[in-house]
Amino acid sequence: MSAPVVCNSGPLIALGGIDRLDLLRHLFGRVIAPAEVFGEWQAGLRGRVGTEALERANWIEHAELGASPEPLLASLLDAGEAAVIALARQSGAPLVLLDEAKGRRIARDVYGLRVVGTGRVLVEAKRAGLVAEVKPLITAMRANGSDPCLRMLTRPGTSWAACPTATDPAAPTSGNGPYLNAISA
Repeated sequence: MSAPVVCNSGPLIALGGIDRLDLLRHLFGRVIAPAEVFGEWQAGLRGRVGTEALERANWIEHAELGASPEPLLASLLDAGEAAVIALARQSGAPLVLLDEAKGRRIARDVYGLRVVGTGRVLVEAKRAGLVAEVKPLITAMRANGSDPCLRMLTRPGTSWAACPTATDPAAPTSGNGPYLNAISA
């Protein structure tokens, strides 16, 4: 079994909106979301496209933080993002799934976590043969109001390499799965 990925609400809502939460399960095996992420969803995101898929995804583990996020982290990010980073650090999970640029930067640069976003999930799903094409999924996400790094991906003349979610040189693209070798002990 691979190490878990700790996920924020943005990717869950974006993938749920196109009914493709299953991609997370196939790519990562174990998906954990802190209680704060589900709290955000219940407080303000419930009723959006994709929330029904999230309600059905009983394989996504809910987790409580062992300790509150560091004050600086909590002051810089919203509660969900701060909880994702704190839970990853507390649980030893080496990978976080975040779309927001500030949260990604802090997770990677300050806390040394591996970070992927929804755009990267779609690219890896195609590489793994889980989806035939990425563009229709991007189009559907945009139609649902989710745009995690997708403006860059769909701008004329822009390549996948321009997206921070598609340029992690440490993530393998072959073997037992896109991330298995990178996050297995």
